[in-house]
Amino acid sequence: MFPQNISDSKQNMCMCNKIIEAYLKKLHKSIGGNLSFFAHNDWEFKDISGENTSVEENESNEGDFFIAHDENSEECPNCLCRPCIKNERNRQLWWENENHPEHERNAYLRKDKYKRFWTNLLHRGVWKDPRYLLQKRDALRRDPRRHKCVYHRRDLMPKCVLELLEIKQKYQKRQIDNQKNNAVSSPVLKDTQLKHIKDTMRKEGDDLNELMRRVNQMKMESGV
Repeated sequence: MFPQNISDSKQNMCMCNKIIEAYLKKLHKSIGGNLSFFAHNDWEFKDISGENTSVEENESNEGDFFIAHDENSEECPNCLCRPCIKNERNRQLWWENENHPEHERNAYLRKDKYKRFWTNLLHRGVWKDPRYLLQKRDALRRDPRRHKCVYHRRDLMPKCVLELLEIKQKYQKRQIDNQKNNAVSSPVLKDTQLKHIKDTMRKEGDDLNELMRRVNQMKMESGV
């Protein structure tokens, strides 16, 4: 009987884990419609998706994967790649084919593209190039805000990438103008959206507490 009890306990634990996993997926999906609001407020979150639109199947943030440069191509003075990282030969499926109209979401969309270009440059050894390291050191010396602080890893995005993704000035200017022109309506809209998110998360939190209570009850009944 003892081995049978162990087997039943394992089955119950497996079932509990599946229930929790299914609930978390449902929770992520229910909040997914409010991601634009998170992006508008520059709140950090990770969007989990099953789609992978990169041409490079081995794309990774690890530095052990290397893409060789084409020595017969001209080196870009900005990104130090042969050919330039924005050359059509380096095109990826996630590259934009057309310009997007100005919108608050653009800041979040650009941030994702910057991360992808950072990975592309990592795979080409740019971040370890002595010339780049010298540029980064000089840039940090010119920035007085960093003298007394220790920052986590950051790199200088090349000018060619900035030109490809557009500079942030238009977005920032439009955002400031909107705040001036809509000084009354914008806070009301923001408060309404925030209240909706809080109500949703409070309801989902109550459901999660009830789920955990049932899981603990199943554990007690199975003797785990």
